[in-house]
Amino acid sequence: MDVICSEHFISGEKSDIESSPNFAPTIFPSAYRRRKVNESAVLNRHKRFMERRIMKKSLSSTAEIHPVMNFVEPPEIAEGDQNNTFMNQTVEQACEANIYFTSNVSSKTFICNRYITNNKCDAETQTEILEASTSKIITNNKKYVNKECGTPHRTFADHETQVTNMFEGFSSVKKNEQLIDLAGVTFNNFNFLLDRTKPPKKSTIGYKDRLFIFLMKLKTGLTFSALGVLFNVHRTTISRIFFDILEQLASTTANLVFWPDIDVVQATMPECFHHDYSDTRVIIDCTEFNIEIPANVDHRVYCYSHYKKNFTAKVLIGITPGGFISLKSKVAGGRKSDSQMTIESGLLDLLEDGDVVLADKGFPEIKTFIDASGKKLKMVMPPFLEKKSEFTTQQTQETYSIAKVRIHIERIMQRLRLYQVLNKFPENLFHCVDDIIHVCCVLAKLMYTDTDSLIHQSNVPNIYDIVKRDVNAMFDTSNYPPDNVYGIPLKNKKCLVLTKDENNGKIMTQFIGLRAKLYTFTTMSEDEKKHVSDIKMSKRTNGVKISTLNTITFDDYKRCLLAYKKLFRPKGLKLSKKHQVSTIVQKKMALSYQDDKRQLIPG
Repeated sequence: MDVICSEHFISGEKSDIESSPNFAPTIFPSAYRRRKVNESAVLNRHKRFMERRIMKKSLSSTAEIHPVMNFVEPPEIAEGDQNNTFMNQTVEQACEANIYFTSNVSSKTFICNRYITNNKCDAETQTEILEASTSKIITNNKKYVNKECGTPHRTFADHETQVTNMFEGFSSVKKNEQLIDLAGVTFNNFNFLLDRTKPPKKSTIGYKDRLFIFLMKLKTGLTFSALGVLFNVHRTTISRIFFDILEQLASTTANLVFWPDIDVVQATMPECFHHDYSDTRVIIDCTEFNIEIPANVDHRVYCYSHYKKNFTAKVLIGITPGGFISLKSKVAGGRKSDSQMTIESGLLDLLEDGDVVLADKGFPEIKTFIDASGKKLKMVMPPFLEKKSEFTTQQTQETYSIAKVRIHIERIMQRLRLYQVLNKFPENLFHCVDDIIHVCCVLAKLMYTDTDSLIHQSNVPNIYDIVKRDVNAMFDTSNYPPDNVYGIPLKNKKCLVLTKDENNGKIMTQFIGLRAKLYTFTTMSEDEKKHVSDIKMSKRTNGVKISTLNTITFDDYKRCLLAYKKLFRPKGLKLSKKHQVSTIVQKKMALSYQDDKRQLIPG
């Protein structure tokens, strides 16, 4: 049997009462690592517990009974009365008890009588309730809301239940972001391509859904069977639609990839080329994409790339300094070198004397063919390390300078790889790989071009005569004045893929563009024949407020562009740091000449 010392109990001895703090030992030395017990607090807590217990018991006694007994003495027997029916031992007693309660219950009377006659005992009891007790129930009129704990109740549909909100093709797409994710184009570009296809004479698929299927195949890379499940048709129907749209777009968009004139290249050249590479005509590079393993052994030999360690196809892409795709070679197997593809593409025949070609280190053999052609061309490539251990300072600076301008071709390659059909090119599309690459290049150009607002210069005697002549097919003139001096009718309001004059017929005399959505121009008033400044600027530009924009003049734009002077404006801000509100004034750059997209149109 285990024994414990009484010093472990609060009062110094054990108690058999379970509610007592001395029922179990609670005091231990520090070596036991037990929390120290506050003895006074425990005793006070037990004392309060016992007081509440005693009070509860006293209140639970609903009534205190005080009996009142009234005894009735038996009558005296007269002497000499021998005929008395009562015997000497006969006793007649009666008792009455009045029971009452101290509570609100009405008083009650209990009567008990006992009679003894001829040695026989009779008892009689009577209970009389003077007043029925009544109790009042106090109800609370407060209304309660039924609430449930836990997660909300959910109902699950049966597997046989038909879902009404289903994918219904192009009609299910409501936003530009959704169309870009599925097809890789916006609604404007979708309509642009739709105008270059022909509606079928008889088809189970709608006109827009046919183009949508084709673009989804390029963007997502889904198989014909997967697309057939989405559009609820057979895979052979999807394949016929794909090849039909591919043939149409490859034919109607063939003129969108062309070799521009040198004047156009110079006019659209960014500023970063002006210092060292102002004569750049084209930037070239080859890109490879994985393909399925060909069934033919000879094709496997031509398509295996020792650089990628896989079966690939290769294509040469050339762009202008402004990012325009101007050259696309035929697709070849991954075994062919970059230099050989460049020679077979016909690039040397398109170049003129004095042109500069930018390339990476994969074209070392091109210089030999350039020298043999007799043309005065310049091939710019990063320096080779050869047998040196490291580059010199000059070679390192030259590498950085070339990479800074060659980055544009890498961006175009990245846009091409957004189309997942090139991620793992299937074998059943090998016969039309050139057309697919061409359409992908066209789509990449549509993504690159910003057609929101364009400045177009026309060398014609009167541009408004052309607008009046072709207003039905090419122009939106709904914003012209009804009584305009040109006699142009108001037509094609908010029609897509049409040109709209933002000046409402006013003649533009001067234009200065610093970058996208940051420009100013002057127009000639029809009445006074004088220049009126009209400044337009996006609210998002450099965080400049509208109140600050009103202080910027046309001369500020002109000075920024021609004198290379930046324009700063003060901007007040309210800041809160550790709940301390303060007001500061910052200098914000409102206009800057350092931008690749600025152009000055003389005027």
